[in-house]
Amino acid sequence: MKHKIWIFQIPIVFLFSAAFYVFESGGKGTLYNAFLRTNVFPTLQVLSGAFTNAKFNLRGPNAPKNKIVIVEIDIDAIAQLGRWPWHRDVTAYLVEKTFQAGAKVVGLDITFSEPDKRVSKELATLLEKNNLGHLVNKFETDHELKRTIELHQNEIVLGWSAESKCQPAYSLKGEACDLSDPEKLAVAPKNFEKFAYSQFDTPNGFEVKKSSAIFGFDLIANISLFSDAAKYAGYFDAWLDKDGFIRRTSLAMMIGNKPYPSLPLEMAKVILNDDLKITLDKNQKISQISFIKTGKEIKVSPLGVMEINFRGPANAFQYIRALQVMGDDDEIPVEKLQLTTGERKIASTSKKDLLKDAYVFIGLSALGVFDMRAFPFDHNVPGVEGHANILDNILSSDFLVNETPRFNTWWIYILMIVGALLFAYITERLESIPALLFF
Repeated sequence: MKHKIWIFQIPIVFLFSAAFYVFESGGKGTLYNAFLRTNVFPTLQVLSGAFTNAKFNLRGPNAPKNKIVIVEIDIDAIAQLGRWPWHRDVTAYLVEKTFQAGAKVVGLDITFSEPDKRVSKELATLLEKNNLGHLVNKFETDHELKRTIELHQNEIVLGWSAESKCQPAYSLKGEACDLSDPEKLAVAPKNFEKFAYSQFDTPNGFEVKKSSAIFGFDLIANISLFSDAAKYAGYFDAWLDKDGFIRRTSLAMMIGNKPYPSLPLEMAKVILNDDLKITLDKNQKISQISFIKTGKEIKVSPLGVMEINFRGPANAFQYIRALQVMGDDDEIPVEKLQLTTGERKIASTSKKDLLKDAYVFIGLSALGVFDMRAFPFDHNVPGVEGHANILDNILSSDFLVNETPRFNTWWIYILMIVGALLFAYITERLESIPALLFF
């Protein structure tokens, strides 16, 4: 019987070795076979992700290492202040009150992609005809948010996203990611390049067609009124595995010929008062993402992907409701999660103590805006909390790192195949009970 089992062990060994090869190659961006990349690799990611979820839950939650607070725009705020998106004077007031309470840096998990027109063209024309055109701006609220951005331009980070994404190295001829047309690279709005990485090192030049980097198209960017007033901005796109869970994030997206950082990474840059550098290797893969002044490196894959070291379930970071921030009371009730027990308690806290010197994300938690995400600890968490986890990882340098050396993994394949065959060989020659114990 054992001799028959030996026959079936060999293909199993090679099957698992092949699966490991596909998984490693996909993560490094060297998997060029379309079927393996689009069908097999995502399935293996889900299998690996299930173990990742289990390991997080086995480890349990860890307390955040930095003072990161989330100002949540919840269903009560929308019910009281009007449907989303709010008029810009309301948003400006929320941002201003957040800074007044002592916030050090504020990141907006929001995009202002269209003007907030409150005066119709017909009415504006009528006012102009009657020499009352100067009254139009009194009713438009965009200028109030612009003034707030200008006032805090050294401490505020705007958000943006890309509706379409692709990777040129994997694109087939004629697909949307075929960037042979120079016009497809000129997709960034005017003055948008100031938000790119400060330094982009390409030892052998940058070849778009060979790049496996993520390119963004159809930008959902802030209107020029806000972009011109801002100094910092980062994208907040989500990167879902096939099972819908978010376990990793990309820290670089190409817009045209320039790389751009994510919202949490840009916030870290502002917090550390540093600049960002990205370096490509000879194969057009990312060899390093780092801060220029300190040399601090962020552990990423050759595709610029960072594995997120999640702190815990929903509310692992401190939340404060937008209505509370905008209110006059300093003593406010907030929900606090006891990470060791999982118990949630309401405690009275000073708003100024909560926000003083904090790194703050302003984002939505209302279910109706469809920004709830699945993370390893919890499957129904506001997306803004994912950014908080990423920022905490970057500031603390405690990334969830794959320790496999990226420069050479052939020794692992040899170990898997030779080791497994040796194991099968020994098992075959043992008696049943010793073989079972050895197994």
